[in-house]
Amino acid sequence: MRTVHAVLAAMMLTAAFADAVHAGAAVGALGGVARASWDGDTPDNGAYENVTAFALGAELDIRVRPGVEISLQPGFTRKGTKIAFEVAGKSERVDSVDVRLDYFTLPLLLKIETLGGRFYVTGGFEGAWLLNARYTTSTEDVDIAAELNKYDFMADFGVGYTIPAGHTDILLEIRYSQSLFNIGDENI
Repeated sequence: MRTVHAVLAAMMLTAAFADAVHAGAAVGALGGVARASWDGDTPDNGAYENVTAFALGAELDIRVRPGVEISLQPGFTRKGTKIAFEVAGKSERVDSVDVRLDYFTLPLLLKIETLGGRFYVTGGFEGAWLLNARYTTSTEDVDIAAELNKYDFMADFGVGYTIPAGHTDILLEIRYSQSLFNIGDENI
């Protein structure tokens, strides 16, 4: 429930900013697929596997000059990993552990339009605050938030395409986010 409140608060905050800015601003909703991968020390006989989850939120784009916008995108993103272990008698590893992390995210990006405004490149930074963290196996479901850093900071890079649709636009974007911190809290 905390997660739903955070997403709703982010959307209302974005809508409030939209009323305060001049006509060079655009407000919208966003949704997408987030594919997360982990790297680092793995458990003995185990391997991390990528996880596909979802992201949703709001978007406030402020035009600072023709072809250049600053984009604030508060929202919710689910990340995580599966840990697969070697099992005797099986030729491939078996998914045994599911780690799910829910974040409130706040990307601040610069968008630069290219090729007549249809294509754009984007980049910037993203802050993320951990809302929920669960470790799940076939026999247990454990809250692991106390074992992890409560925040993350990422560098974001992407490309997108704008599709005009009447009085609105539909944006299709591919973005890469690279965490600049370790997720594990080294002080614990």
